[in-house]
Amino acid sequence: MLLTEDISAIILSGGQGSRMNGKDKGLVCFQNKPLIEHVINCISSQVKDIVISCNRNHDSYAAYGFPITSDLDSTNSAAHSQKPGYQGPLAGIQAGLNIIRTKATIIVPCDSPDIPKGLVNRLRLQLDETKTSAAIPSDGNRIQPLFSLITMAIKKPLDDYLSSGQRKAEHFFLQQNPEIVDFSDVAEHFLNFNTIKSLHRTNNH
Repeated sequence: MLLTEDISAIILSGGQGSRMNGKDKGLVCFQNKPLIEHVINCISSQVKDIVISCNRNHDSYAAYGFPITSDLDSTNSAAHSQKPGYQGPLAGIQAGLNIIRTKATIIVPCDSPDIPKGLVNRLRLQLDETKTSAAIPSDGNRIQPLFSLITMAIKKPLDDYLSSGQRKAEHFFLQQNPEIVDFSDVAEHFLNFNTIKSLHRTNNH
């Protein structure tokens, strides 16, 4: 049975922010503090350790006191043959798994400031029952692979997937025969900010 002490979190903050005018999304302010602070506050009580996966502004992220990693830290050179860094969320997950020492890991994006309080526990219960390597929440309309709880058994399949040149997170996770967990009762907590406009609109309400 997985306990809180068996679970780490990887906060994905390594994107290019192309729809945020190139801004580093984790450091963009929402309700007077950076988005990543909201994520840390939501997830820290649910896990033992946190790792921040980022590709720039390393000093700013390191200031939160957690280990940081980046796509460039990955040992999978094939994944970086096209362009160094910014290889997508799966590369960020891979980099995080390279330094995590717990049995399991919850994946969370840096741009979702209101993560469900029971996210890890509900996924953990399903993972314990099924013995699969991934439990993925569904908001009732679609699965949310970037909020998955995964075990270390997923590491080699992920390495192989990225080595093949593939990058699609949903495609990869669905290949792992995951447990899909219904979170339709808290669907609004999976809201993420992809654009400056959506962030400003929410900030002003």
